[in-house]
Amino acid sequence: MIRFLSYYTRFRDAQSLSAQLGGLLKLNGWRIATAESVTAGRIAALISMTSGASEYLEGGDVVYNIDRKVQKLGVGREEAALCDCVSKSVAEQMAIGSRQANGNADIGIATTGYCGAYPEQGITEPYAWVAIDFQGHIWSFIVHGKETMSRTEAKDLYAREAVRSLVNILGVQG
Repeated sequence: MIRFLSYYTRFRDAQSLSAQLGGLLKLNGWRIATAESVTAGRIAALISMTSGASEYLEGGDVVYNIDRKVQKLGVGREEAALCDCVSKSVAEQMAIGSRQANGNADIGIATTGYCGAYPEQGITEPYAWVAIDFQGHIWSFIVHGKETMSRTEAKDLYAREAVRSLVNILGVQG
């Protein structure tokens, strides 16, 4: 019962975020594109939870490996290879690449990170970089997970926090 209530609460939160973001995008005539690595499509899924999302969701890409990030989004291969594709700069390049690759998009949002600890790489807790490119203005930040989270919980957290932050940014801009 507790697991179900926790899932239901997260689902209701996601629906509310989707509706808030959709309202801001529609009101201002903005369009959005996604580039997702660690969230693997969850941001696009969250955005599309609201009816009429085709009016503002331009498209999205799941770019899980370095070759796709380089080819599809223009991420610098050397830099990405040095950091296992997880850095502020890589996230920002992904957001810019997403917005530019989807010519009608005003906003590109991107995620890259880890869903768990990888002690051999010095990663002690899950985290993700999120970057937002809004008409050439860039915001980026880290979302921290917890060691006890499952991969699914970490991905869901990163997607919700990315969209929540985007709603806050657009609310100020609109």
